[in-house]
Amino acid sequence: DCLCMDFKSLDAVCDDSSCTEIRATNALNFVHGSVLVDVLKHWIKKLRHGGILIVGGFDIFEISKAVFLSHLAVVDANQILYKDGVCGIYTPNEIVGILHELGLKINKRRVNGNEFVVEACRE
Repeated sequence: DCLCMDFKSLDAVCDDSSCTEIRATNALNFVHGSVLVDVLKHWIKKLRHGGILIVGGFDIFEISKAVFLSHLAVVDANQILYKDGVCGIYTPNEIVGILHELGLKINKRRVNGNEFVVEACRE
């Protein structure tokens, strides 16, 4: 089944404090930096206490490093950074910091190539 909606607001599909897990591993790059904290607060509000938030996206540090070391062509980096409505690029440390400030406990942080995933728990 496919659910077509604005993924930044989960009001249409779940109540506050009702989710045991929210998985948005390739979503952060489609959230503009000006609303990132608000979107994360909204998702956290949907989690039960003990619920897990798993988020991720492209890692600007890894992409930049790959271009600098000539492991990734600039044209390919541009394809990653500016395709299909991408409007925000972050680092795992930046996301970890925000989630920590919002009261979540960080369980895992992984970088795989040019992408990262952060898993955090609402206590």
